[in-house]
Amino acid sequence: TIEKEKDNYCYQSGISTQKDMFEYLYQNREGNVIIFDDCIGLISNAYALSILLSALWSSTNKRVINCNSTRSDKVSCPTKYIFNSKIIVITNKMPQSEYADVVLSRCLTYNLHLNYNQLIKMMYLIGDKEVVDYIKENSSEATKNFDLRLLKKAEKFKEYNKNNWKELIKPMLDVDEELWLIVQGLSCQEWQEKTSLSRRTYFRRKAELMRQPKSL
Repeated sequence: TIEKEKDNYCYQSGISTQKDMFEYLYQNREGNVIIFDDCIGLISNAYALSILLSALWSSTNKRVINCNSTRSDKVSCPTKYIFNSKIIVITNKMPQSEYADVVLSRCLTYNLHLNYNQLIKMMYLIGDKEVVDYIKENSSEATKNFDLRLLKKAEKFKEYNKNNWKELIKPMLDVDEELWLIVQGLSCQEWQEKTSLSRRTYFRRKAELMRQPKSL
């Protein structure tokens, strides 16, 4: 989508230090769309995060980034500059910290939650039909760690061994037994008798099936 909409974008997934962040934003400070992908380390680092926060928001019309301790011999970079680009941050999860809330308060946020059927549909759109057919036949809402990475791993197995790829994929389709019993339609009492777990746990696990938050 970004390739269709914008020519001047850049992608980054490895920045986590204050110095690197300061210099990278300086190099891409004018009219770009910067995409930070899965940068939990960036959000968890208080010093690097301070740079990001300055780039995300300002009480005035100018986003000024200022950091006196990041002078570098490699990059001709001042200690203070105005940032005029846009930023997109993509992450599977936000760290449990006060910093995460500060970042979210300065962003327009969108949480993408895909249930099992939506993920299967997307797999057919982007993947090998034969592989997706096999995954669909051998998985359910109770399959552990069910996401789009599963499809890519399975396709790699098929590429590696065209004769035995299904056997190689099987271990990745592990079932969460507690969820599977709920998918099968067991009542709360029946589920408790099978699992020896509490009524509260039953409804918590059942709610997981309703939400099915899966990351792209």
